[in-house]
Amino acid sequence: MKRHARVSYLPLNGNSYTLNGPMAISGNRGGGRRSKGARHLVGTRMPVNEAEKLRAVAAAEGLSVSDYLADLVHKHLINVDVDTLYGQEALPISRAS
Repeated sequence: MKRHARVSYLPLNGNSYTLNGPMAISGNRGGGRRSKGARHLVGTRMPVNEAEKLRAVAAAEGLSVSDYLADLVHKHLINVDVDTLYGQEALPISRAS
C-alpha cells in the first residue's frame, strides 16, 4: 500500500492563522480577477470572418472579446435616450398633485 505524504498546516514563518493577522483571508481566494458586478450574458451570431477580425482587434487592445464588445455597446448606448425611442417624451409636470 502506498503511503501519502503528510501535510503540515503549521505556518513556516511563525505567523498565526488569524483573520486579522498576516494570514488574513482575502475576498478573492481563487487568485482570479475581481468581480465586475452583476452582469447579463448577451450573445450574438456573426459571420466567421467578422468574428475572427473581432478577436484580433480585441486582442490588440488587450481585452477579451466580451470586454471589447461591452465597451463598444456602452459607448453607443450612453448617447441613447430610452424615453424618446418610440417618440414618447416625458410629459412636463408643473406641480405634483
